Amino acid sequence: MHGAARTRRRWAALVVLWVLTAACASSAPSSAPVSTTPITVPATTTRPRDGRLRIGVLLPLSGTGATFGTPLVEGVQLAAAEINAAGGVNARPVELITEDVGSDTTTAAGAVRKLLASDVDAIVGPASSNIALNVLGSIVEAGVVSCSPTAAAISLTQFPTHGLFFRTIPSDAVQAEAMADVIDQSGRRSTAVFYPNDDYGKAFFQQLNAALVAHGIDVTPAPFDPASADLSSVVVAALGTNPAVLTIVSDSAGGTRVLAALRLLTANQPSLIRPIVVNDPLRRADIAGTIGTTAPLLSQIKGTSPDAAPASDAFSKDFAAKFPGLPSTYAAYAYDCTNLLAIASQAAGSDDPAAIAAAVADVSRNGTHCATYKECAALLGQNRNIDYDGASGSVDLDSHGDVTSGRFEQFGFDGTGRDVTLSEFSVTAGT
Repeated sequence: MHGAARTRRRWAALVVLWVLTAACASSAPSSAPVSTTPITVPATTTRPRDGRLRIGVLLPLSGTGATFGTPLVEGVQLAAAEINAAGGVNARPVELITEDVGSDTTTAAGAVRKLLASDVDAIVGPASSNIALNVLGSIVEAGVVSCSPTAAAISLTQFPTHGLFFRTIPSDAVQAEAMADVIDQSGRRSTAVFYPNDDYGKAFFQQLNAALVAHGIDVTPAPFDPASADLSSVVVAALGTNPAVLTIVSDSAGGTRVLAALRLLTANQPSLIRPIVVNDPLRRADIAGTIGTTAPLLSQIKGTSPDAAPASDAFSKDFAAKFPGLPSTYAAYAYDCTNLLAIASQAAGSDDPAAIAAAVADVSRNGTHCATYKECAALLGQNRNIDYDGASGSVDLDSHGDVTSGRFEQFGFDGTGRDVTLSEFSVTAGT
């Protein structure tokens, strides 16, 4: 793999590590009931409507998320610059107001209060699923529309956002389909699935289990205590069912503990070694520190990770030219959030959040394709229905505000423990 591509993978691993570790760190607040029925968008608030679209940027610029917060913010700023160069939204420049979400729910709540006090019409963010689950209630109550570029937790699909929340990254429900496809293509018909016994892990397992059963694959659940340091007993019990594949759905900490237990067990019983399929938090450079570069397990690991903007894409090349050294993969999701909100505002002819929210899904699907704000605005000016396909690929949104498909990479590890891309593929939810 070339140096630039390898750097991109390292950045992607850092992003996934923070976003999904945060998602696993705590469950949805008990005060936020889950609803499966459509909810009416709340009445427009009394905030002034001046015709100018104000977008709040609620992304991490300090703490553990600072390493990738900068490219996300740059993705928003790049989109806004292009929008304003094309004449703005409803003939007025877009205004960005940025607040650092930090790395915990306390700083995030303070940032949300500042944005709402600034009378923003829309928000790009938060980045973390955990933070989103904690602050979305306040954003929705204020009647502000938001779009997250990286919050992937399945629980957000059923969070009561009143139709005011969207995301451009595929949810973990789509990644579950991607993992099931990888297992199915191996030709093996049974798997044990290791997952933390918390809200995040149980939701992911439920989705993955359904996808695996649809492929005709037998599933053995292997839940583990996310606080347990030694998972040997869980691994022994799972291997006792003689699964053909081992699957790990977890954050990096839990996943490496499963791998550590597997290494100890298979060191004395190599006949127990079999293919291992993992989700994206385990795409990390120090995986060899857990199982060693000479361990046979290393060559058995394959995983899936979102791939918003392959290095060959025009957006990635343009982004790299403007922001040398910054990764474009997740910036593409932020860029698309910004464009979707602006295009929806232009289509609605209003900066009213409810009107924007009502138009977002419509401009993402079932119309003439356009890839930039300028192209989409020109088509809207011709009274055409549009279908925005952005830097991250197709962003067709369903009734929950989730993208219905996503691009993924299948990755493995070389003899030094570095991750390598094995293939790229697309997945559509429910197929």
